[in-house]
Amino acid sequence: DVLTFKKLKISGYVQARYTYLDATPPASQFFVRRARLKADYQGDWSRFMLQIDATGGVDFIRDAEATISEPWSGKQYLSVTAGLHKVPFGLEGPVSSVDREFPERTRMTRSFFPGERDRGVKAAFQYKFLRAYAAVYDGNFTQMTGYTTKDNDTEKDVLIKLREDVRD
Repeated sequence: DVLTFKKLKISGYVQARYTYLDATPPASQFFVRRARLKADYQGDWSRFMLQIDATGGVDFIRDAEATISEPWSGKQYLSVTAGLHKVPFGLEGPVSSVDREFPERTRMTRSFFPGERDRGVKAAFQYKFLRAYAAVYDGNFTQMTGYTTKDNDTEKDVLIKLREDVRD
């Protein structure tokens, strides 16, 4: 069905790097810093997203999430997302590297949120200029083998966030 394919978006990017070390003997190399492939299906009241890291490491699943949005208002003011996804904390954490001024996150963000993602469920609510998030996560902040790492305790991280939605 043509309509189904219009709702499916496949995207990706490659970030290559070259390093040169002036040593004896000189060492230089090309390597792939990041290689991502993303499939995103956006339905009328649901969204499914899978993003993989194609650099060949063990942590090849970056995001795997399913979102259900309330269909009755037509504007999707309330949504619930479950799976492995970015933790909605701070201004820098949830923003894609495509939309940030610098592709790398700051050292502080990487220290507090290694891997930037965790498994859990989050609810998002928007009303006019106000956005609210409530989330429950495992608390492991998956950095390696995020899709297979077991939760190391029974405690969960709870996050509640209120913010003003400012549009340019």
